[in-house]
Amino acid sequence: MSIKPVSSENKARDLSGILREGSFDRAEKLHNLGIDSLNNGDFFAAIEYFKKALECFPELIETINALGVTYLFIDDIAMARACFARVLKKILKTMMLLSIWHLST
Repeated sequence: MSIKPVSSENKARDLSGILREGSFDRAEKLHNLGIDSLNNGDFFAAIEYFKKALECFPELIETINALGVTYLFIDDIAMARACFARVLKKILKTMMLLSIWHLST
């Protein structure tokens, strides 16, 4: 999945349209709004967008990682560490499942 930042004009978009879409599509758009906010230095808005994205689709590793990075920008090391631990846990779980699948083929 390739998630790219959106322009700042999209940041002003009415979120009600986003909330009517499928959960992955909503999560992707909210992630993009978070990235846009992060790039503009609006860290607290970025955190809120990333959290909303994860409510829609909790498995987005990119969003969990971006949330951790954002917490680093505001010096919340404990929250950043929790996000990065969550990312690592998901990656390790995926690797383990792929290993099991590979051994069974």
